[in-house]
Amino acid sequence: MRAILDDRARLQRMLDFEAALTRAEAAIGVIPASAVDPIVAACRAEHYDIAALGEAAAAAGNLASPLIAALAAEVTKTDAQAAACVHWGATDQDVLDTALVLELRAGIDALIGDLNRAIEAFTTLAGRLRRTASVARISLRHALPMPFGLKVAGYAAALGRSRERLRRLRKDALVLQFGGSVGTLAALGDQGLVVTERLAALIDLPAPEAPWHSHRDRLAEVASAFGILAGTCGKIGRDMSLLMQTEIAEVFEPLGLPGSDGAAAAPPRLSRVPPPRWR
Repeated sequence: MRAILDDRARLQRMLDFEAALTRAEAAIGVIPASAVDPIVAACRAEHYDIAALGEAAAAAGNLASPLIAALAAEVTKTDAQAAACVHWGATDQDVLDTALVLELRAGIDALIGDLNRAIEAFTTLAGRLRRTASVARISLRHALPMPFGLKVAGYAAALGRSRERLRRLRKDALVLQFGGSVGTLAALGDQGLVVTERLAALIDLPAPEAPWHSHRDRLAEVASAFGILAGTCGKIGRDMSLLMQTEIAEVFEPLGLPGSDGAAAAPPRLSRVPPPRWR
């Protein structure tokens, strides 16, 4: 996830939008075909000083404006006429939102990979422990016996629901943003919808039914799904931490293994002492 959210990766996604826009407009004849190679060649993140762009973004209010200026300057080094075609007909919001959508898609793919492994592991554990007795609790107090496999089966089910939410949102909520300054694509004349369809295909995103400049409901739904997943993971972690307490010791996380934390500070495991037998 750190690699997905890296500054250079984010910059490259914005440049990917610009490269795809150039190809789409040239294919339709909105800009000259000769502009494609110089612009696409300049759409590589290593050509740009991220720190300088960050400083410029603070003054501009967003990263898109200084990046587009820097891209045009880079293209001018090889073809001044092509530089005039950079970002043609688009607006800052188009590149910012589309890059965000591409970032969310990559993040969701990473999460789904993790969820697949967790669900498979919990499902396997549920089957293995389906006859292992444990204590069910109400308000943290003993209630009735239950199979421990049922508890971890619940974890698998909850994570499975989050996985399905993310899969649905990856398909339905992550769409191209392209509308120009006010959503009409006026700079493209009567070719706006044609360019939109070609751009969507090139960048591998669905084309929306209309530009969505200030409609953030799709993004809010994705954020809600992330929040639900975080809550589910927190519930599982809290369950484990309570059951790992020394005086309960129903489950434990092996300490001192690669990837575990707190091994050096953990006390030695106490030997099992049978509970007193009350008359």
